[in-house]
Amino acid sequence: MLLKDENIFPSDEVLSDTLGITFPVFQEFIKKIESDEFKLEKQWIYYHDGKAWFCKVQFKKKTILWLTVWDKYFKIILYFAEKSDQDIKALEISEEIKNQFIEIKRIGKIKPIVIDIKNCDSLYDVYKLITYKKSIH
Repeated sequence: MLLKDENIFPSDEVLSDTLGITFPVFQEFIKKIESDEFKLEKQWIYYHDGKAWFCKVQFKKKTILWLTVWDKYFKIILYFAEKSDQDIKALEISEEIKNQFIEIKRIGKIKPIVIDIKNCDSLYDVYKLITYKKSIH
């Protein structure tokens, strides 16, 4: 994971340098989630325990996902409660993500879905997961 310097805010210039050819994918993702379709808000926060900048993405006060920046790609992390297991399996998302979700261990009562974003093809599944996450209470 990159963006480890607390004194360097993840501006577009910093993100462009870090993400390289994936920066346009990042820009497209941010534009879409902030659009009227999703109405999500992003907030960059430096976490001392993780020693890095994380992007918290919310709908109103509900955290929808976390975003971290790596060398030439970014990761989306969504957390789901145990009661979501069957719904996730029924979503029209890739079998790879469904299998990852089934196999991963719980952290208390939640399970993460982690998706590496290296191109626009991966965003379809993320948008489906965001829509589902917004719909649950």
